[in-house]
Amino acid sequence: MGGLIYISNIQETSPLNIDIILPYHRGSNRRIQFMEDSLIGVQSHDAPTLREIGDRYLSFYGEIYSENNVIDRIAKIVKGASNLRTVYERHEIGALLSNVDGSFSIVIAEEDEAIAVRDPIGGAPLYIGQGKSSVVISAEKRPLIHYGLLRIRSFPPGCIAYIKGNTVHFKRYMKLEFKPEIEGKSIDEIADELISILGKAFKRRLKGSRVAVSFSGGIDSSVTARMLELLGAKPTLITISSALKKDELSHAIKAAKALGMDHIVREVDEGELKRLIPEITFIIEEANVMKAGVGIAFLLTSREAFKSSIQRLFTGQGSDELFCGYNKFIHTLREKGAYATRRLVYELILKAYDVNLERDFKACISQKVYVLHPFMDIEVLEFSLRIPLKYKIASLEDKLRKRIVRKVGSKLGLPDFIIKKPKKAVQYGTGIDKIIRKTAKKLGYKYPRQYLQDLYEILF
Repeated sequence: MGGLIYISNIQETSPLNIDIILPYHRGSNRRIQFMEDSLIGVQSHDAPTLREIGDRYLSFYGEIYSENNVIDRIAKIVKGASNLRTVYERHEIGALLSNVDGSFSIVIAEEDEAIAVRDPIGGAPLYIGQGKSSVVISAEKRPLIHYGLLRIRSFPPGCIAYIKGNTVHFKRYMKLEFKPEIEGKSIDEIADELISILGKAFKRRLKGSRVAVSFSGGIDSSVTARMLELLGAKPTLITISSALKKDELSHAIKAAKALGMDHIVREVDEGELKRLIPEITFIIEEANVMKAGVGIAFLLTSREAFKSSIQRLFTGQGSDELFCGYNKFIHTLREKGAYATRRLVYELILKAYDVNLERDFKACISQKVYVLHPFMDIEVLEFSLRIPLKYKIASLEDKLRKRIVRKVGSKLGLPDFIIKKPKKAVQYGTGIDKIIRKTAKKLGYKYPRQYLQDLYEILF
């Protein structure tokens, strides 16, 4: 687990402050390499990956789940090339990574040029900013803000970039495709296939039996817990709750008992939540009410996991987007039809890195915990995007939705009260969203986003 940084044309930027440019929440172990006018570095909680390849350097952070020797193979490609432009144009790295499952970023640099790569889904944060004469690539926005770069954006997932001076060229090496629905199979057959594919995704992400699950007692977190148990893990379930949501907490406790798993309940009061709002705004580097609410839940969950000496936190993220968990899918189906609804599923998955994954990663890694989303596995996504819509939404009156996940839950032996529990967004289920809004109102803000925006400007 780590965070990387690359800066071209250092002499053209403001004076270097190493403590500012290196990713803030990525640990105390650091390695930095200066190369005439550029810099490459990495910081992490464990051993940083900064490999020397002749006159070039390769920086890596994140995890690759599906293979063990990917970095060695990339190093071999880089070592055999006359220059990095050639590496970029030959598509060898892209062809290799298009079949790799993981959440990672890679930068390869030499004196005056570099290549940067981000995983296909965008599970690990990566940002890029361009100035008049320089480019900065970082796992956090903070270094880019420090340099006063105005064009700051997320590095596109599934892309490889070539950087020289302040010029950046992008090309895509992998993108999920929108394909026709699977035909001629029953919901039971589809559910069996989904269980098999999910099992592989969970297994790839397991490292030892000590894991935690962000647990609400709903269908997604319960399926997650059961899948881990079937693979021999011993999940610790962690539930975050405020005094405002006792009914949701009661359900989670009942569900944990039914599953027979260890359960940690972390109750949080209004005073503590108020103190956490500036902290999460700094960590996620955004002034967004929804992201702050979910981010606080992940921050507290990962904090409890770390207290229990657990550094791998599993979630059900991606299930609501893949299997039509939100009310918006019913609305789209009613107003625009089945094809538009399937397109909405596809588009939400493509945007998941910006809406959910970057926030989740930052909140958890700040507590030295690695967050894992098996529903966002490449193979799971490719299969699930083709599941017939009728196996996700039964009708326009379907208030539960996610039929196929509930069928999976049934096949895994989950009790009916879990299978039939309606969807409740984490920030609402925990009561955190309401407290953020209440805090903003007490401080005289008409809109909570104005409060977060003022916090953001103070912090950055």
